[in-house]
Amino acid sequence: MTEVRVYSTKQKIPKDIFKVDLNKEFPELNPINIGPCMLYKGRQAKNLHNAWEYTKVYKEHTENGQITTKYWDWATKGWDKDKPAKSTKKKYLYHFWDGARYGVIEARRRIFVSKYIRLISNMDSYRELKNIASNHEIVAMISKHGFDHKQMSLTEVLFNPAKEFDYSFVLAMLISKDQSLTDIP
Repeated sequence: MTEVRVYSTKQKIPKDIFKVDLNKEFPELNPINIGPCMLYKGRQAKNLHNAWEYTKVYKEHTENGQITTKYWDWATKGWDKDKPAKSTKKKYLYHFWDGARYGVIEARRRIFVSKYIRLISNMDSYRELKNIASNHEIVAMISKHGFDHKQMSLTEVLFNPAKEFDYSFVLAMLISKDQSLTDIP
């Protein structure tokens, strides 16, 4: 089985590891380029990245613990944008999805990972990437938000709220058949 490691574009990668720069070689697998993305109750986002970013509920979107029309106006406009939203480090309260509130880990699993897998599963570029990876013992996937996780398993990356988690980790988990994907909703 292929071992897949994820690195950022700025990291030095050992010479003996086969490298795949996701940004350059497989841009169509980036969530900013995948869409449309069905949400819930007939809602749709133009791309998966915006679907994810606009599930975040910030303090200014609530009143007395309830989501306000301000959130819905903001989210609806965001889901309808062609351009990807700028990711922000701004603290948000939770992710909102189909009437439920989720913390970052559960939202990763239920929204981002689940949607990403469904959207790429029939893409030719995903099949091509899997085929390329299967021909190598170790593959380094390079992504803007990747990091060398050799001190952590892919499952630990998924369940670590302190670490940034992007699509490159989902691809690594799929290709390496990571066990944590077996219970993705």
